[in-house]
Amino acid sequence: LKLSVLELLRFKSVSLFLILNLSIGLIGFFLLQIFQQSLSLQSAAKAQIILGGDLAISARRTFTEDEVKKWEAQVSFVQKSKLVTLFSMLRAKGDSKLANVAVFDDNYPLYGTFKFSSDLGFHSNETDKKPYIWGDLEVQELLDLKINDLVEIGESQFIYAGAVIEDPSRLFRGASFAPRVFIHQRYLNTTGLLKPGSTFTESWFYKLDPQIDLITLKSKLETQVTDPTVRINTTQNNAEDFSRVMKYFTDYLGLVALVALGLCFLCGSYLLQWAFLRKKKTIAIYKSLGLSDEKIIFIYLLHNFIISLVACVLSMAVVQMLIPFLQKVITQEFKLPLELIFSRQAFLTTGLIAILGPMLIVVPQIIQIINLRPLMLLQNVEAQDIKRTRWYFIWLMTVVVLFWMLAVWQSHSFKIASIFTLSLMGLILLFQLVNRVLLSLLEKMSTHFHWLIRYAIKGLTRRPSSAGLVFTTMCLSVMAWTSSDRRRCS
Repeated sequence: LKLSVLELLRFKSVSLFLILNLSIGLIGFFLLQIFQQSLSLQSAAKAQIILGGDLAISARRTFTEDEVKKWEAQVSFVQKSKLVTLFSMLRAKGDSKLANVAVFDDNYPLYGTFKFSSDLGFHSNETDKKPYIWGDLEVQELLDLKINDLVEIGESQFIYAGAVIEDPSRLFRGASFAPRVFIHQRYLNTTGLLKPGSTFTESWFYKLDPQIDLITLKSKLETQVTDPTVRINTTQNNAEDFSRVMKYFTDYLGLVALVALGLCFLCGSYLLQWAFLRKKKTIAIYKSLGLSDEKIIFIYLLHNFIISLVACVLSMAVVQMLIPFLQKVITQEFKLPLELIFSRQAFLTTGLIAILGPMLIVVPQIIQIINLRPLMLLQNVEAQDIKRTRWYFIWLMTVVVLFWMLAVWQSHSFKIASIFTLSLMGLILLFQLVNRVLLSLLEKMSTHFHWLIRYAIKGLTRRPSSAGLVFTTMCLSVMAWTSSDRRRCS
């Protein structure tokens, strides 16, 4: 322990850089794990809010009274609600924007609660009977609206009652062409929006007794409602469909986290190898004084463990401090009703990877410690890159297999994990090949350059492994950044 601490203090700059490098990777991985698991847990818990009820029947047309009475004869419900959604232009202060108009009734919503920027809520219509309109915060910002401003929809004017600052279904509505506004159904006819040829969706939501078997009820209704344009959804099958979509998204986040963590470990492995080349004479002294290979290896394992432990604790502390800030950004800036949960699973997963990951990347140095000869090291010999031995390739295959297993765990698919891992390995091999070709060309062309440039080229060509590692890491980093930037633009 004393020798490990002395090594840390002697190379404190490298040790600090290793800690910061590992901490940054762990912070990103930990935050993505928290977001991924929070999204999965809350999407499953909010199945009724996502659907709007225990049972939903909808179509892109108006239902007749006979149709409604016919299926309601088969449904024993506690409460029901009707919602009509359509697109229309919203006009205010000489400007107009496309909006998704949601026309609600007195019972809306059956599940969940809305929060508003003013004291006027959906049920204010029941008391003063004024034509109020509420909207997403984007509407207020786009049209520069203030409370009691007049807003036109179709042929009617509405009083702006404020913004919906918390919509329990917003995160799970999916992408929309326009922000949403809400009006009461008693004012729908005055707008003149429902005309022959108008496109809209009429939905009926039902709150049912918890004892009712939703699968049996849906089967019964499907045999009765023969119109193929009518969609019948229950909480159960809607949750399954939504969970499938969310699974693809959260699996993608997991793979993104692995890429970030992989880049972190690539940087760490370069730093460890760079530091090791400067510690060779220290190792030679240890061997000359009779210290066994096992004890020398244990010194460096302990040295690596201390770095990993400090980085792990640091990343956990930073994440704890970042969660309130990120929670505020998610709820106030993005208006998403998602609560970030500091889960035990994310904590244990990140901690395990934080400790075991650096232990794996130090294996090449352990192989070199075993093969070192003190007599050769005590001579004035230029430090060379690691030699590729049989044990090195065994270690390399082990790392690839473990990375593939992590990809399987994150993507929940052997096929996706295999394609992802093979693609990443293919890119690494491609960049290594390109690096070798570039170094070879630079070596041949170096005679035509100034001596300073020649000296820099020699520094690269004499250590092709280190140069290749840096080149590959930078290429992968640029690719990851470029692809994420393109996704943001799209």
